[in-house]
Amino acid sequence: MDIAVIADDLTGANACGVRLAELGLRTMTKFHWSEHQHYTNDTEATIIDTNSRYLDKTAAKERLRSVIDEYRYIGVRNFAKRIDSTMRGNVGAEAEEWIRAFNNEAIAVIVPSFPDSNRTVIGGYLLVDGTLLQHTNLSKDPLTPMTKSYVPDLVRAKTSLSVAHIDLKEVEQSVSDLKNSFHQCIADGFRILVVDAITNAHIEKIATVMVASKYRMNPFDPGPLTTAYMNRKMKNLNREDKIIISIGSANELAEKQTQYFIERRNVSPIIVDPEKFIDPTKCMDEMSKTIKKASDHLEQNNIVLITTIKPNQKRLNFRQLEEEWNTSVNSIAQRITEGLAMITKEVIAQNPEVKGCLTSGGDVTASLCSLTNANGIELLEEINPLVAYGKVNGGDLNGIKIMTKGGSAGNKNTLDHCIRALETRIVN
Repeated sequence: MDIAVIADDLTGANACGVRLAELGLRTMTKFHWSEHQHYTNDTEATIIDTNSRYLDKTAAKERLRSVIDEYRYIGVRNFAKRIDSTMRGNVGAEAEEWIRAFNNEAIAVIVPSFPDSNRTVIGGYLLVDGTLLQHTNLSKDPLTPMTKSYVPDLVRAKTSLSVAHIDLKEVEQSVSDLKNSFHQCIADGFRILVVDAITNAHIEKIATVMVASKYRMNPFDPGPLTTAYMNRKMKNLNREDKIIISIGSANELAEKQTQYFIERRNVSPIIVDPEKFIDPTKCMDEMSKTIKKASDHLEQNNIVLITTIKPNQKRLNFRQLEEEWNTSVNSIAQRITEGLAMITKEVIAQNPEVKGCLTSGGDVTASLCSLTNANGIELLEEINPLVAYGKVNGGDLNGIKIMTKGGSAGNKNTLDHCIRALETRIVN
């Protein structure tokens, strides 16, 4: 699961990031916001410090937009904004730019509450240790004196967009009713929502609503809401959506990528014997056994990996097989790819919880589309060079999210990165 959290100072970035690390996510804070090339596929949650809290709002918006655009480009889909728990900085301006960056489809859910640090919001007013913000020492801050406590007004001071307030009475409602309150605000044209919360239970409820909503909602908070939100996204992924990976590429890089993925994700691969696909007397039995193994595997796991690659095994000698079976090399390769494609088709058909598929090797993809009578693939995004993401159009797999990867594309991390990207996309 790829996550980018954008913070305006380093201390806050680390405070938010460590909470994500406690969820089991490999988390890294980036000091140099403009040096995007330092992003690595090994990182699941990246916290980017734009160091913009004390900049003017125009400069802060420019930095924010640069980071959003770059991380969206490299395939990150889960975003959050880390804000100061006392509302210092350019929260309103950044919320406005955030919404623009996501084509006016994002909803900024602003929850400054941090109950464990005695920051709470009730009636829209921010309290620090039970005292109104404007009556604390922060009112004398030399850089950003906080002379007001009403959060909606603090947000409005730096944006021209309308700001809605959802008060504690609404937060105390059921999850369903609270979701209706959120959706009514959105229907009324609001894209920035300030929400009351005085306990962690309130924050958990807000996160539940955000994940369950049909809208793209992004946390703007000091960390607790982001953590609860991402945790729920992960649980939804783990519980509901499953992925099948079919690898027919037989080269050294594909073997390295597969082995790296197996070790990194603790996946038990289902290895098929490609020679049995060539032999008509053994082909159907091999496919039936593999389909059953894959379906059994999916009862307890989210990912099933089916591959012809067996580590350290000598690769097929196609010229020798050509003579043995008195057929062409192309015919032998086609039998293998069609066998893998048929297995993939049947596993998806028998397991409706499979929402995504990655095929490695163009022939496997072509065979799968042919066997399922697909019209084509609606292309949506380039994940990496030679890795495309889209949806199957028409046929037996209509609507299935699919990622197609060139057999020689990328480095040893690429398969792992692609699957993490696919996991994120089948949730959204």
